[in-house]
Amino acid sequence: MLSLALNWWQDHLLRRAGRPDLAPLGAGIAAPVLAAVSPVVRFRRARGPERQQLRWVALAARLVALRYRLYDLDRIISRALAYGLLTVLLGGGYAGLALGLGQLLGRDSSLAVAARP
Repeated sequence: MLSLALNWWQDHLLRRAGRPDLAPLGAGIAAPVLAAVSPVVRFRRARGPERQQLRWVALAARLVALRYRLYDLDRIISRALAYGLLTVLLGGGYAGLALGLGQLLGRDSSLAVAARP
């Protein structure tokens, strides 16, 4: 399902829009989102035995965390999310600043080199 979604993203949105150079970026953004949404969708669509199996898998993951004392797992996840958010904010701020200065100073300025395509 993930590969079908990524192929659709590349074929329909990026190539037809005339921007095939953005295909890896789109795949890099779509893959984690689809990986996070997929188990939820699968659980909601499951009926009967399959739903029970998915519940047992979730329960088993919790028991493993308790049994092997993986209590710091939540700390690792929260730090990863915090660092990821910080990286996105800093990168977005830098890109916004560079593009804003490029537009403000114009194309002929030597200071606007970072904003040139």
